Amino acid sequence: MYKAIISDLDGTLLNSNGLISDYTNNIIKLLNNTNIKLIIATGRHYIDVSNLINKNSISAFYITANGSVIHDYNNNLIYYAKLDSNVLLEIINNIYLNDDEIYTNIFCNDIWITNPESKLNRFYVKKYDINDIIKNNYILNNSCKIHFNSDNINALSNLKEFLNKNWKDYIEVNFSLPFCLEVNPKNVSKGNTLKFLLNKLNIELNNCISFGDGMNDYDMLSITGKSCLMKNSSNDLKNKLCNLEIIDSNDNDGVAKYIEKNILNMIS
Repeated sequence: MYKAIISDLDGTLLNSNGLISDYTNNIIKLLNNTNIKLIIATGRHYIDVSNLINKNSISAFYITANGSVIHDYNNNLIYYAKLDSNVLLEIINNIYLNDDEIYTNIFCNDIWITNPESKLNRFYVKKYDINDIIKNNYILNNSCKIHFNSDNINALSNLKEFLNKNWKDYIEVNFSLPFCLEVNPKNVSKGNTLKFLLNKLNIELNNCISFGDGMNDYDMLSITGKSCLMKNSSNDLKNKLCNLEIIDSNDNDGVAKYIEKNILNMIS
């Protein structure tokens, strides 16, 4: 029997409205009454995830910022990986100033920094001009992730090539969604951070099952004993992991249905 269940959020555990359905919420609560650990692994900011967990009254460890941060069941910080401050500054100077089609987003502890033109409206989102950032040592020295958003998919693809060409020794670059390009510190990913957490929990990878839909889930899905792709997964991910089982879509509660049928029903 599995000792841990790991799930991505957007496109996986959440529906297309970014919500946990009532059915999925009930299944998670039943899961929380077992000895199986629930681990959420997402590119989202940890405050997003903390609010989601509290709103739905569920218990989970959560890996956020695409692997840069871990919090435990009690919202205690247990891992935080920082971007190199010089690399962050170089990237900001190159992208923030030179491309008005791309929004730059920076995760720095409990704040989310973005362009002044951004339409994001959350209490922890701070809209900073580039000059505010390059003079702010706290931001430069404590940021854990950058992600770039754009409706111009080709621009993001070109940006990925540019980032890898110039800073591949310092960063990891992956698409979480076609319009969202993620940048993390070198060797930081959902998969590597999951290994770190499972080691602390004394759980073997073979005793875990994971669920995901995007390319930033690739290494996580590649290492667990059992892994499932969502029906709505990206074609790139399906092609790279063509041997994995494909389950129902996020809008049809695919993860919750699988957990109920193949895990909860086996231990009831």
